[in-house]
Amino acid sequence: MAARDPVCGMPVDPATAAYSVEVRGGTYYFSSELCRDTFVEGEKIAYFSMEIGLESDIPTYSGGLGVLAGDVIR
Repeated sequence: MAARDPVCGMPVDPATAAYSVEVRGGTYYFSSELCRDTFVEGEKIAYFSMEIGLESDIPTYSGGLGVLAGDVIR
């Protein structure tokens, strides 16, 4: 079963992957040394939702901001 490189999205075969990292109990596989190093040492991006800070009664929904964040990163 192929995994996806979390940085570039390329499919990677875990059985033959040359680059992998174990972080917080999970194993991540990478298509290149550059992708691995970017994942481990690269800049971090955080997304904050202003609605939660305005009023606690405003409902929050999963998916909308997550999809937007994923589109921006790619």
